[in-house]
Amino acid sequence: MYTIALAFELRETNLKVNAVSPPSTATDFNHHLGTSSVEVGALFRGKSNWVLYP
Repeated sequence: MYTIALAFELRETNLKVNAVSPPSTATDFNHHLGTSSVEVGALFRGKSNWVLYP
């Protein structure tokens, strides 16, 4: 929701707001609560769901 609000706030400028939603990877950082392994997460590198708000 913050991304949409920021995009709306900046709509009259030349700035574009991006949102990235990579898969949740199980790491020490999140106590291994992610839904995929590090190996699977690496396969998605660069293939995340990108959203560009005008």
